[in-house]
Amino acid sequence: MMKCIDRSIPAIAEIAVVSGLMIGFGAALPASAQTTAATGQGTLQEVVVSARRELESVQDIPTSITALSPKDLEQNQLTSTQDIAEITPNLHIDVGSRAVNAELSIRGIVPQGSAGDATTNPTVGEYINGVYVGARLANVMSTLDIQRIEVLRGPQGTLFGKNTTAGAINIVTNRPNDRLEGEALIRTGSHNRQDAHLIVNTPFSDTLFGRIAVGQDKQDGYYHNLNLNTDTSDRNVKTYIASLRWKPNDALTFDASFSHMDQNEHNIGGTCIYVPGNGPVSFQRVYNHYAALQGLPDFQTACLQSQNAGRYNYYADAQAYDRVNVDSGTFEAAWEAGNVGFIENFGANLSLGQRTWGYAFLVDSDMTVAREETRGNNFGTDNFPQHGTSVTGELIFHGKIGLADIVTGWNHVEVMGRQGSGRSQCFDKYQAVFGTGQSVLCNGNGFYFGNDPLNVDPAQGGATPFVSNDQGRSRSDGYFAHVKWQFTDWFRLETGIRYTREFKDFWDIEGDVTPTSDFGGYQFIMNDSTVSLFGTGSAIFSKTTPAVSLNFQLPQGVGMVDEGLVYLLWSRGFQSGGFNEELPLAQVPALKPLQVFRPETLDNYEVGIKTTLLDHHLRVNLAVFDMKYKDKQEAINIDNSDGQYGSNPAIEVTQNAAKADVKGYELEFQTRLPFGFGLDGGLAVQKPKYTDYTVFDPTSGNLVDLTKKPLNSLPKTTFTGNVTWGTTLPNASSLDFRVGGYYQSAIDRGVTTADQIQSGARTLCYQPAYTTTNARVGWTDSSDRVTVALSGRNLGNTVVMNGCTLQDTARNAFHPIYADERTWALEAMYRFHG
Repeated sequence: MMKCIDRSIPAIAEIAVVSGLMIGFGAALPASAQTTAATGQGTLQEVVVSARRELESVQDIPTSITALSPKDLEQNQLTSTQDIAEITPNLHIDVGSRAVNAELSIRGIVPQGSAGDATTNPTVGEYINGVYVGARLANVMSTLDIQRIEVLRGPQGTLFGKNTTAGAINIVTNRPNDRLEGEALIRTGSHNRQDAHLIVNTPFSDTLFGRIAVGQDKQDGYYHNLNLNTDTSDRNVKTYIASLRWKPNDALTFDASFSHMDQNEHNIGGTCIYVPGNGPVSFQRVYNHYAALQGLPDFQTACLQSQNAGRYNYYADAQAYDRVNVDSGTFEAAWEAGNVGFIENFGANLSLGQRTWGYAFLVDSDMTVAREETRGNNFGTDNFPQHGTSVTGELIFHGKIGLADIVTGWNHVEVMGRQGSGRSQCFDKYQAVFGTGQSVLCNGNGFYFGNDPLNVDPAQGGATPFVSNDQGRSRSDGYFAHVKWQFTDWFRLETGIRYTREFKDFWDIEGDVTPTSDFGGYQFIMNDSTVSLFGTGSAIFSKTTPAVSLNFQLPQGVGMVDEGLVYLLWSRGFQSGGFNEELPLAQVPALKPLQVFRPETLDNYEVGIKTTLLDHHLRVNLAVFDMKYKDKQEAINIDNSDGQYGSNPAIEVTQNAAKADVKGYELEFQTRLPFGFGLDGGLAVQKPKYTDYTVFDPTSGNLVDLTKKPLNSLPKTTFTGNVTWGTTLPNASSLDFRVGGYYQSAIDRGVTTADQIQSGARTLCYQPAYTTTNARVGWTDSSDRVTVALSGRNLGNTVVMNGCTLQDTARNAFHPIYADERTWALEAMYRFHG
């Protein structure tokens, strides 16, 4: 532990200056501030969260955590969970071209593999009312009627378990209460924005309460497809939430809720930027052949046509879209029994939940007018060929025995993700004729479909359209205990441990098909020549993950300190193992040893201080961390041009190939200043690097050292800050102003090799450092019923590249995706209560 602290001394020195300035600034507050403090006006309120399975103050939790309230979301104009990274230190959410697929990362820990692969794992565990999301698709939601969002940074291996090496996001919606109340909101703004929300809470009796929330967020797109004369990057989300609470007495509480989300929108556009050079001859030959058949320009001309159209204009032959449906239901029971025998404050909580999702999409990968590289999975039907289910059950007991506050329990999670229809449709049919040379027909639609292009001419070397039908499942059981030992008023020891056992299996079949019409269907004639992937597998993974923290309470009332906590934390998390599904194991049995990859582990060493100062007018929280990867899972491409591993020219294999180290810190602060002013924000730094990354290249027979490769393409430094001011007018109504800013250091999404890092060369996916600003002004009437607010985002029209696909070696092109320019919104809210 001390070795880790020594290595973190430069980081501590770096942030000590900032912390000192903050505390010094608080000490220099004028006398008027001391008067305000004495009267208790404008002080910071306690923030209570349930991130550790019990209600606690954020300031008492020995880990780095950000809690976002409805006020935070409202003031920062955040209507989707994909936007919360703007105000959360060291949280990054990469949306890319499809807004429903968000890649979440915390402290530079990014997931590996494709989000569409049913057995790949997230690195950030998402929980909605206790239900594990369990998928990297369809993992964003509206912020309608959310009570709070809790972002826990660092591995959460004891109370949350697997797939939380980076951290966890706990989303809690509002529960019914005993008051008749509600609110209605309408919002308009840029791009024909039309948002409407309605929330109603009502008591049915003294013990039974209900709540409903309905909303639609709708907005036209800011990208324009000139070829089809349509807008893209639009937003259209409908959300419905209904919940009941029954509280027969003070000891028992029962909650049930159901929610439905329907998201139907067109993908974010993207420009084709041409890179001068010869390019891959095979791709351009195929592209130009089909473009000529359609009477369209060659690849270079078509790409330049899109490039010259402007940043938010482009040409594409397909109207790309995303469709997502998510249904979720939960049941929770809480029993607070009080003192039972020698156990004080005994209680139990039971939660059951299920979340199902369906996904359909169509994308135009080349971003040109030619019918080339259009990919989708829906075939014009109303079904969702990619779908999944997550089922969660948890039983927790808590109580106090002597000096020990104990939380212990059992957690069960089942996750299934599937592309296409059931196993019997194709897999079992082909299994009966595998190796015989015979053919069997698999009819149907809704499989994952690759179009490259539809009417393939093998003489030109083009790729044949294909389908992929697969399923991945996992069943996980975790047994955990977390104990807080309060030895003295100023010293607390916390220990935790969890044992997780997980069973996983999958089946997969993929092959070439004959299309019957434009995304209207196909014929899958399965035989040993047309089926390229065919396999199944299973494995059991288990891990024990401990955590220990030493917590020192600062003396209260000494100097400026109202309350404070200094903690030393060691925690371990693990990323579950999985399968390399796309290995042709049936055809090439020699690849069997590569089928399964093991879990990876991450140890987090963290030193933190949490302080509330100046009679609750200033809060400063700081965490310095050093996280160490072992058996890190890495996706490695193996050349297969000689065909020794099947028909694919290259295969991607995930292996436990690396060790890595991520250092950094997070500093968060909040103040309440004289005359109604406030200041809050956060500074975050993450410095990742490989410490060992050497792989065996089976083609050359040599070891390849990849240690200098970048661990991620995320910004090293981010800062968010807000200045607020509120005042009461003579008629007792109030005005609130907020001006906020977000800073991000430079990143290069195209850097992939050690040579690029050493040379310092920038790729076409380079994003310089930038700052964006936003603002909001709101008026609330004297009865606190009516609020009218005007807000704006990206007021300086900053150019922000929020995604980039580099294809200079594969296509002679790259595809940047830019965030929107300046936008505005006007909203009116009416609150009512009995």
